[in-house]
Amino acid sequence: MTLLFFLILTRLCAWIKAIFSYFPYCALDLLISAEGLVCWDNIKCLRVLTLWNPPDLYTLKWNVDGSSKGKLGPAGIGGVLRDHNGIVMGFFFQSL
Repeated sequence: MTLLFFLILTRLCAWIKAIFSYFPYCALDLLISAEGLVCWDNIKCLRVLTLWNPPDLYTLKWNVDGSSKGKLGPAGIGGVLRDHNGIVMGFFFQSL
Protein backbone atom coordinates (compact mmCIF):
# COMPACT_ATOMS: atom_id res chain seq x y z
CA MET A 1 0.00 0.00 0.00
CA THR A 2 2.83 2.39 0.85
CA LEU A 3 4.53 1.68 -2.46
CA LEU A 4 1.28 2.39 -4.33
CA PHE A 5 0.87 5.70 -2.47
CA PHE A 6 4.44 6.75 -3.33
CA LEU A 7 3.89 5.76 -6.97
CA ILE A 8 0.73 7.89 -7.13
CA LEU A 9 2.50 10.82 -5.46
CA THR A 10 5.45 10.52 -7.86
CA ARG A 11 3.11 10.45 -10.87
CA LEU A 12 1.20 13.47 -9.52
CA CYS A 13 4.42 15.46 -9.20
CA ALA A 14 5.43 14.47 -12.73
CA TRP A 15 2.09 15.71 -14.09
CA ILE A 16 2.31 18.98 -12.17
CA LYS A 17 5.86 19.55 -13.41
CA ALA A 18 4.72 18.82 -16.98
CA ILE A 19 2.06 21.52 -16.70
CA PHE A 20 4.04 23.98 -14.54
CA SER A 21 7.71 23.55 -15.40
CA TYR A 22 8.65 25.89 -12.55
CA PHE A 23 6.97 23.71 -9.87
CA PRO A 24 9.76 23.50 -7.27
CA TYR A 25 8.84 20.26 -5.44
CA CYS A 26 9.50 16.57 -6.00
CA ALA A 27 7.54 13.60 -4.65
CA LEU A 28 9.89 13.21 -1.67
CA ASP A 29 9.36 16.87 -0.71
CA LEU A 30 5.59 16.36 -0.72
CA LEU A 31 5.89 13.06 1.14
CA ILE A 32 7.69 14.85 3.96
CA SER A 33 5.18 17.70 4.00
CA ALA A 34 2.39 18.85 1.67
CA GLU A 35 2.74 22.35 3.12
CA GLY A 36 4.67 23.28 -0.04
CA LEU A 37 1.51 23.03 -2.11
CA VAL A 38 -0.26 25.45 0.23
CA CYS A 39 2.65 27.91 0.28
CA TRP A 40 3.51 27.72 -3.42
CA ASP A 41 3.28 31.39 -4.32
CA ASN A 42 3.22 31.53 -8.08
CA ILE A 43 0.58 33.43 -10.01
CA LYS A 44 -0.91 30.26 -11.50
CA CYS A 45 -1.26 28.42 -8.19
CA LEU A 46 -3.14 25.16 -7.86
CA ARG A 47 -6.67 25.23 -6.45
CA VAL A 48 -7.75 22.87 -3.77
CA LEU A 49 -10.25 20.36 -5.07
CA THR A 50 -13.62 21.00 -3.50
CA LEU A 51 -16.44 18.55 -4.03
CA TRP A 52 -19.96 19.85 -4.55
CA ASN A 53 -22.41 18.89 -1.83
CA PRO A 54 -26.04 18.71 -2.94
CA PRO A 55 -28.71 20.63 -1.04
CA ASP A 56 -31.51 18.97 0.91
CA LEU A 57 -34.18 17.08 -0.98
CA TYR A 58 -36.44 19.31 -3.15
CA THR A 59 -34.35 22.44 -2.59
CA LEU A 60 -32.03 24.49 -4.82
CA LYS A 61 -28.48 25.63 -4.21
CA TRP A 62 -26.65 28.66 -5.64
CA ASN A 63 -22.86 28.37 -5.99
CA VAL A 64 -21.11 31.60 -6.92
CA ASP A 65 -17.50 32.68 -7.28
CA GLY A 66 -15.59 35.70 -8.42
CA SER A 67 -12.01 36.59 -9.18
CA SER A 68 -9.87 39.49 -10.23
CA LYS A 69 -6.45 39.90 -11.75
CA GLY A 70 -4.81 42.46 -9.50
CA LYS A 71 -6.51 45.10 -7.40
CA LEU A 72 -7.70 47.21 -10.33
CA GLY A 73 -7.42 44.61 -13.08
CA PRO A 74 -10.03 42.63 -14.98
CA ALA A 75 -12.59 40.78 -12.85
CA GLY A 76 -15.42 38.36 -13.28
CA ILE A 77 -18.21 36.65 -11.42
CA GLY A 78 -20.29 33.59 -12.12
CA GLY A 79 -22.75 31.24 -10.53
CA VAL A 80 -24.79 28.12 -11.05
CA LEU A 81 -28.17 27.07 -9.64
CA ARG A 82 -28.67 23.30 -9.16
CA ASP A 83 -31.31 21.09 -7.64
CA HIS A 84 -30.77 18.23 -5.17
CA ASN A 85 -29.88 15.86 -8.05
CA GLY A 86 -27.17 18.19 -9.34
CA ILE A 87 -29.19 19.18 -12.42
CA VAL A 88 -28.34 22.72 -13.56
CA MET A 89 -31.42 24.93 -13.37
CA GLY A 90 -29.68 28.15 -14.39
CA PHE A 91 -26.36 29.97 -14.44
CA PHE A 92 -24.85 33.40 -14.94
CA PHE A 93 -21.47 34.96 -15.60
CA GLN A 94 -20.22 38.47 -16.10
CA SER A 95 -16.81 39.94 -16.94
CA LEU A 96 -16.15 43.33 -15.44
